[in-house]
Amino acid sequence: MLRLCTPTLLVALASGCGGSPTTTTTAAGNTAPAAPTLPAIAQLTPSYLPGVYLGMPEAAFLAARPGATPDGPVDPDDFRATFVEREPAPGVKEITYYVSRQVDEPRLYELIIDHAEQPAAIAAYDAVAADGEPVSGETMPTVHFSGYDAPTRVWRFNRALVLAIALPGSEWDGEWADAPVADQDDEW
Repeated sequence: MLRLCTPTLLVALASGCGGSPTTTTTAAGNTAPAAPTLPAIAQLTPSYLPGVYLGMPEAAFLAARPGATPDGPVDPDDFRATFVEREPAPGVKEITYYVSRQVDEPRLYELIIDHAEQPAAIAAYDAVAADGEPVSGETMPTVHFSGYDAPTRVWRFNRALVLAIALPGSEWDGEWADAPVADQDDEW
């Protein structure tokens, strides 16, 4: 069946013409809202955090992770808000989330995933780092990603896996623009 999308066919646009479907059919034959299309940066986030990605708006983050609670009183003058989620997945002690506050629309810009055991953190880092560019001159294993809305880095420190994006208003704003990429022979 041929389907044409024109500016005068607004109904066709609402039914999914030309873009992502707005509904999906379940196994029982019922319709349900289609899962939102996530940006490419979502591939960096572990699978036990579905729908969470660096750069997402704070409201969407809080809706996706209702177990994340403020880590103390939220100071409206602070440059960031800190949220903590305890034991969100097997082998993960807690996740600390940082949301930028000195912008018009606060966004998630950093996740610190504290694993119960160091080998789990190493494995999590290795899984993400495979697609990044190693960064030289860092004291911790670090990779850089430049194909997203802002420079992005992932590093490992002891049992923690850290994912961060240099969004405007975040502590990383203006950092990593000219990331020094490691030589192939560099070792950590």
